[in-house]
Amino acid sequence: MTTKLLLNLALIFLSVQAYAQVPQKVALVKSCIFSSFSFKYTHTTFAYNQQGDVTSTIMSNYVINKDGKKDTLGPYIIEKHTYYKDSITNKYHHDPRYPNPRGIVFIETPEPHIFRGMKHTFFLNPQKLIQKIRSWISYRYLKQRRYDKVGHLVYEETINLSPSQSVSKTFYKYHQGNLVQSTTFYYDNTQQNIPKDTLIVNNEYYLDKLNTLGNANYGKRFYGKSSKNLLKSSQVKGDAKITYLYTFDKKGRVIEMIEKDKPQGITSYTYYD
Repeated sequence: MTTKLLLNLALIFLSVQAYAQVPQKVALVKSCIFSSFSFKYTHTTFAYNQQGDVTSTIMSNYVINKDGKKDTLGPYIIEKHTYYKDSITNKYHHDPRYPNPRGIVFIETPEPHIFRGMKHTFFLNPQKLIQKIRSWISYRYLKQRRYDKVGHLVYEETINLSPSQSVSKTFYKYHQGNLVQSTTFYYDNTQQNIPKDTLIVNNEYYLDKLNTLGNANYGKRFYGKSSKNLLKSSQVKGDAKITYLYTFDKKGRVIEMIEKDKPQGITSYTYYD
């Protein structure tokens, strides 16, 4: 090969690499509402920065009373992400003072206030994907994550720092760009070589339907590349299979997902156009 040809090939390679690193435009989820047959609803809204990264999430739970009006269950739960060069902070808190223009009445519930103040730090690798997560709450843990060349999560290890040092190790297997199996081994402590328990989850996909509910659609590319297609079914080994059905808008985006089997529920979605 001539020097000129080699130089041209190098320039083409670099341009492809640069293109691969530019975030591609995706449909960002604006809100979703999950409803179960117990008639309890969970409404979540999402806000993003100009780069398409999630900045805040607001979640509220409510029921419809006999008059057809909303009764909110407990305070709003707010999640915020702050971005730095090599890390991201993730904070949760609940705020009963959040604006409530419709005068919704807050109902006390027996559920524990677990969101009084939770903080996580995500440490990023050179791909800008999470390689380590450290929690800063009473239930402390440390996660280590590894990815393949295209950004799929292939391994995750969780060490529970309190109250005991139990460990879980999860291996992820992909086929045709989809997560088809995850295997998790559980250990009582960091010194244990033989797992006390194993959990295997198998997934099937609609290969003719593209996934519009992946990490990128929620502004969370830092969690890794999601499955290419929509999930058709999921089954924990030894348990019943859960099947998923979808409804789409004119742009091919999911606007409703139905959990056909157990647990039964419906989630509706809206997007930023």
